Amino acid sequence: MGIKDIKCSFNTINIPRLYLIRIKKGDKMNKETIINLLPNLKIIEKQTCGIGTIFALHRVAKIEENEILYNQFLKVSEEYLEETILKLKKKNYKFISLDELEVTIKSGSKEKFAVFTFDDGYKDNYTTAYPIFKKYNIPFTIYITNDFLNKKAVLWWYIIEDIIKNNEIVVTSKMEKFSCRTKKEKENTFVILRNNIFTFGGKDLAKKIKNYLPNYKFSFSEKCDELCMDWEELKVLANDPLVTIGAHTVSHPAMNTLTLEEMEKEVLDGKKELEEKLKISIDHFAYPYGTTRQVNEREFNFLKNNDFKTSTTTRANNIRELNIDSSEQLPRILLKENFSLERNMFLIPFLRRYIKV
Repeated sequence: MGIKDIKCSFNTINIPRLYLIRIKKGDKMNKETIINLLPNLKIIEKQTCGIGTIFALHRVAKIEENEILYNQFLKVSEEYLEETILKLKKKNYKFISLDELEVTIKSGSKEKFAVFTFDDGYKDNYTTAYPIFKKYNIPFTIYITNDFLNKKAVLWWYIIEDIIKNNEIVVTSKMEKFSCRTKKEKENTFVILRNNIFTFGGKDLAKKIKNYLPNYKFSFSEKCDELCMDWEELKVLANDPLVTIGAHTVSHPAMNTLTLEEMEKEVLDGKKELEEKLKISIDHFAYPYGTTRQVNEREFNFLKNNDFKTSTTTRANNIRELNIDSSEQLPRILLKENFSLERNMFLIPFLRRYIKV
C-alpha cells in the first residue's frame, strides 16, 4: 500500500516534504489502523526521536491478564524490560543517569541516550527491577513518595480492585450499585469509582474512602506492606552508584490542587526526609501525575526556584537540545507492556504533537 495518502478520522496534518497524511472525516480507515501503519514510516522516528529519551515506569511484575487493566498499566514484565534494554543496545543508545543529563545534552554528541526512571517506590523496584539493571550495569532513578516508605500511602486503586474482584455487587454509601460479575463490568465499575475518588481531594482521603465504601473491610497499611518498599531496601539502593534517588512529594497529590504553602510542604519536606535518612543530596524531582492537567507554569516555577537539577513530567516526548533550558519540565516516555518500543518512543509523541490524541 502506498503511504502518500493515508486516510482516517483525524484532523489534517503535514509532515515536512516526505509525506502528506490526509485525514478526512468519515473515511473507513480507523485510528487503530493508522497507528499500526505509522511506525513503518522512518520519517516518524526522524521527527520525534530527539537526542535521547527519559523512560517512566512504576512497577516490574508479572502481567495478570484477568486483573483490572488500569492497574496492569502500571506494570511491565521482567521480560519486557530486558527486551527493551536489548533493543536500545542494538540501536546503540547510551545509558546514562539523570546526573549526566545536562553534560550529555551540552556535549553535542550524536550518540542517542536513554534514562530509566521509576515513580513512587514500589517494592518490586528493589526485588525485580534492580537485579536486571545490575545485570546490564545500567543506571536508573527511583522517585520516592515518602508515604510509600512510611506505610501511610493511600493505595486506593488497589483497594478498590480487591473489592471489585471479591464481590459480585458493589454498593457505595451514596447507594450507587454496581454489578461486577463480568470482566467488562469490573472494568467499568473501577473507572466509575476511580473518577468519584478523584473528586475527594487529597485531605483526609483515607477517611473519605472508608466512608464511601463502608460495607467492605480493607487496610491501607497492609496494602503498603504488600506493595511498597521499606527504608532498609531504599538504603541499599541509595548506596549503589547505579541508583539515583529523586523526590516525588510526601503524599503524591495533584500539585495544581495545592496552595503554594502546601506545595512547599509536600516537595521540600519530602526532599528533607530523604536527605536526612539516606545521607545523600536529593537533586531530582518528578511531578505526581505530571500531565498538562496537573502541572503547568506555577508548578514549574516553584521547582525551578527550589534547588532541583531536573524535574520530570509525564508529557510524552523525547529529549531535544532545547530541553537544557527547561530542566524543570522535562518530558518522559511511559513504557507500556502491550506497546512495541518504537510505538512508545516515536509514535505516541508523534500522535500527540500532530494529531492531538
